[in-house]
Amino acid sequence: MQTLKSVTIRFKFCKTGVFKYLSHLDILTVISRAVSRSGVRVKFSSGFNAKPKILLSNPIPLGVESNAEYGDIELLEDTGAGEFKDLMNKNLPQMMQISDAIKIDGKIPGIMSQIDLVCYEFEIGFKKDKNGTNRKKLPHNKNSPESSGIKFKTISEEQETILSALFDAKSGHCSSSGTIHRYEVLTLANNIFLLKIFGYAKILNGENRSVFKFNDFFRWLSEAAETHGFAILSSRKTEVYVMRQGRILTPLEAAFQV
Repeated sequence: MQTLKSVTIRFKFCKTGVFKYLSHLDILTVISRAVSRSGVRVKFSSGFNAKPKILLSNPIPLGVESNAEYGDIELLEDTGAGEFKDLMNKNLPQMMQISDAIKIDGKIPGIMSQIDLVCYEFEIGFKKDKNGTNRKKLPHNKNSPESSGIKFKTISEEQETILSALFDAKSGHCSSSGTIHRYEVLTLANNIFLLKIFGYAKILNGENRSVFKFNDFFRWLSEAAETHGFAILSSRKTEVYVMRQGRILTPLEAAFQV
C-alpha cells in the first residue's frame, strides 16, 4: 500500500472580538471544524482516538486579543498555501481569519517549541498637563531607552519619569511577571502612547531569564497607572519571534531558515 506524502503549512491568524475569550482547546476545535468544512484533506494521528494533525502556538490568557496566533497543519495533498488560506477563511469567522500562510519543505520543529519572544502592545493615555508647557526631550544616557535605538518624541517631565522608571525597573531583569527582553514606546497622539513589550516565552539555555507572564505584568502596570495618573486604554498580542544566531525572526521567516 502506497503511503501518501504529507505537506506542512504554517499559518498566522487572529483572535479578536468575543473570540478572545475562547480557550486554546476551543480555538483548536474551531480550526478543526473549519478544516472539515473546507474539504482540505488533513492528516490524522494514529491510534483509536485519531485527531487532525494541527499544532498551535503558545496559549495566551483569556480575554486578550491577538493578531499573531500561529499553527502548523499536515495535509495529505499538495495544497498551496494561498489556496489553503482562501479555503479556510471562507469557513472561519471574521474574528479568526488567517492573514498569511506558507508551505514548509522538509521537517521542522513544532511551532510552540520554536517561539522565544512574544510582543504585547498596550495603548496608554496620560492625564493632560495642567499648563501644557513642561515638555522636553528625554536625556540621552546609558540607562535611557533612547540609547537602545528606541525613538522617543517630546513628552512631559512627569511622563519621562514614569517611562524611564518602567524601562529601568523591568527591561532585562527577572521579576514576578517574568523577564522583559526590551520595550519600545511610540507616540500615537498628544498624551497617548503605545508601549510595546517583548517578553521571553520560554527559558533559554544558559541565560538567567524567566518566562514573561502577561497577567502579572498587566496587574503591575495597572497599579502603576493608578499611582502615576495614566490609564491602559487597550492591550493585545501583536507578534511572536524566534531567536536564531543573533537574529529575531517571525515564525514564518524562521520556517524559511530551516
